Amino acid sequence: MHNNVSVQLLKSFGIHELDACKVYLEQKVSNDKQVRLLFDYLISDYPLFDDQKLETERVLNDLFMKEDTPQQRKNLQNIGYKLSIILKDFLIEQELKNEEQLKEFLLAMAYIRLGHQDLLDKLINGYYEKPLSEQPEKPKKFTREKVPTAGLNIWHNWHLHRLHYLRYYSRSTVKTASGENSLEDSLQQLNLAHLAAKLRIAHEMETLKNINGRKPVPVFSQEEFYAFPQQLDQYNSYIKLYFYAYDLALYLSDESYYALKQLFRETSTHLSKEDQGNLLNALINYTSFAIKKGKDTFYVEALDLLKEGLETKLLLQDNQISPKTLINIVNTACEAKQFAEAEQLIKKWQSHLPITRKDEGLALANARLLLYEKKFDQIAEYLSPKLIFLDKHLELSAKTTQIQANYEQKNWISFESNCESLKVMLRRAENRYSEQHKASYGNFIKMAKSLQLAQEKKRKEKLKEKLKAYGQIVCKSWLLEKIMELKD
Repeated sequence: MHNNVSVQLLKSFGIHELDACKVYLEQKVSNDKQVRLLFDYLISDYPLFDDQKLETERVLNDLFMKEDTPQQRKNLQNIGYKLSIILKDFLIEQELKNEEQLKEFLLAMAYIRLGHQDLLDKLINGYYEKPLSEQPEKPKKFTREKVPTAGLNIWHNWHLHRLHYLRYYSRSTVKTASGENSLEDSLQQLNLAHLAAKLRIAHEMETLKNINGRKPVPVFSQEEFYAFPQQLDQYNSYIKLYFYAYDLALYLSDESYYALKQLFRETSTHLSKEDQGNLLNALINYTSFAIKKGKDTFYVEALDLLKEGLETKLLLQDNQISPKTLINIVNTACEAKQFAEAEQLIKKWQSHLPITRKDEGLALANARLLLYEKKFDQIAEYLSPKLIFLDKHLELSAKTTQIQANYEQKNWISFESNCESLKVMLRRAENRYSEQHKASYGNFIKMAKSLQLAQEKKRKEKLKEKLKAYGQIVCKSWLLEKIMELKD
């Protein structure tokens, strides 16, 4: 029954949601033992959900000690259906607890149904007045000063727009009084919501372009974008934040980075967790760009932002850290020469690695630390041939680490073997890696091989020029360090 709705829902649950669901289920089906048994059986294999264990015949046998007959299959299907309804109700209840605006909208609809126009007006006016009351005086010119902090949510203006329409169309006749302005207010809120959504989408597409090279579709004309700085004083903080983030993604300047960082510091506590994560990642992405451009001071910036993302759990999902994030922060700490910090971070966060990726993530994180500490002979203990990588990108990083260690030890046989192995991985027929990954790792192989051939030759300047010419390449700082160790 691996295609059962209940199983599909449970696969998407975080560990904390699962704990809350256990309590909810106990309250809802205390007398339905079969539903409770099925729930306990399914979550006993969380988060793996092994397909063999979920075979209908095995579930019937293990759980209910029944034979695999058409009638028993139908009974199991009915139990699974009951459980799926309970899980859906749980998710809706959780969403209502976490999303205040959704509750307000449902309350507004109830006011309309019951004819309580005065209560609807009171709800809207109370919601509408808060952000307006916190608007600052308009600055005389475009500045990045402290700005209002209310309504920092992409749904804020859209939600208010919906409430206005509920109020307007709940009336029996079209009002023509001069004081009637709900449609005008709705139009204003809709325009702001539309602008916020466009900026957020434009920023996201520009970020993806830097990751996978895909050219984004035009969102703003040049005239519209250049007019933004003169108009920003009209907008709330949410729109300003995403304009700064988009501006940073477009032009990649230190000035834009520090401007976004300052505004983020002033307003982050008023943002949703999702937006906090998006904007923190915008800052982290820029530090990576700056580091690649040789701005070593950004290692400390990057490390501080990454640690902040862990401590605030903005870089975690369901209280889990991805192996890629852990390795990124270990690399960053080591580049900043903070080896003890890197070791402590591994110890602190290793328990948060996903169960299915823990072995490979922890092994690679320790191997990277050993590489920076120049303990090359210990790396093989972590990156042994027995280690199986489920994450294709971690596998690339592990192979690169082995090549670096082989080079440092002058173990040319293993060096050649691992270089060839990495080439094969990149040439695999299936669409495993992006063109950017293929270029970055392919160029690394070329540079590593050039370094091997230049051991006793005066090739330093030529290799520096060759490295500089590669637009995309991994381990650039290590390659430059090895070039500088060659003879003049």
